[in-house]
Amino acid sequence: MPREIEILHLLANGATNREIALKLVVSEGTVKNHISNIL
Repeated sequence: MPREIEILHLLANGATNREIALKLVVSEGTVKNHISNIL
């Protein structure tokens, strides 16, 4: 869950899935999975 909160903050600040993936050193698919869990 902490990772999802981090992703939520980045999304709220306008970061794209790709930017989040690069910043957190994960794949875009992982970012999308976290976003799905948030929603």
